[in-house]
Amino acid sequence: MSHVLQYCLAIVVMIALGGCGGGQLWKEEVAQPDGKHLIVERWTKLGSVFDREPAPLSVPPPVVGYGVRIPLPGGGYATYEGDRNLIPLLALIQGGTAYLALGPWNCLAYEGAGSPIPPYVFLRYERGSWGRLTVDQFPASAIRSNLLVNTGGPGFRELAEAGWISAGVIVERNRSLDQDLREIRRTPPWDSYLACPPGKGNPNTLYPR
Repeated sequence: MSHVLQYCLAIVVMIALGGCGGGQLWKEEVAQPDGKHLIVERWTKLGSVFDREPAPLSVPPPVVGYGVRIPLPGGGYATYEGDRNLIPLLALIQGGTAYLALGPWNCLAYEGAGSPIPPYVFLRYERGSWGRLTVDQFPASAIRSNLLVNTGGPGFRELAEAGWISAGVIVERNRSLDQDLREIRRTPPWDSYLACPPGKGNPNTLYPR
């Protein structure tokens, strides 16, 4: 086989692999309300570069799923995996139990989650599985988002490849988010949804006055 043909085949393989998605894996130092920290494993599932608007090759494929693995005090892990419709915001260990708060990523995702008020999905890990909670059942001390929310912003790829993201970096990078993504807001306005049409896709129009 000629060197030219070998080179051309190598280019074809690289393009094919680049379009197949894959994922990114890293660890985060997650601040807890009591001042302690958890070391949480995070990952994203990536789609195909062909499923997005044209972009430079340096831009990673779109995120199609999220994963979080929280260490449990008694050993083992509480592992969450979901699609891109729910973005992990906050991970917590309280009383030996793992909790997780997620935020819908757009109006349709919010409606698909059942149009909860406030606009978050609250989970608790018990007996080997996640169960959904009401806001009143979720620990009141959990307010500020302590997970890295924007996993597609500038510089994230380098952070993920380094494998470690500190609590300070998480706070700094979350600072530019709407307030209802920076923290768990129990009352409106929820700025991320102000542009959503009135109805089940907009919690601001559903909140009991």
